[in-house]
Amino acid sequence: MTQNRELLEILTTILERTERLMYVELRAARPQRTGSVAFHQPIVDAIRRPDPEAARKAVQADIREAQTMTLGDIGKLSSHIDS
Repeated sequence: MTQNRELLEILTTILERTERLMYVELRAARPQRTGSVAFHQPIVDAIRRPDPEAARKAVQADIREAQTMTLGDIGKLSSHIDS
């Protein structure tokens, strides 16, 4: 049981550090407010039409782009939102 507790403590520490690094990276990579509007314009346009399928695809593209911006190539690998 002691080994399991030690492993849990190590994993918790790693996850906490990773979470802090992600937060710092997200804040550094955050686009300017004007850029954010441009990124989300396809979503807004699809909702206004209304075109649910286009809105869904625009949101998925936005999520993939955000993952790529923050995680680089890892974001591309971890993105399974096409379903």
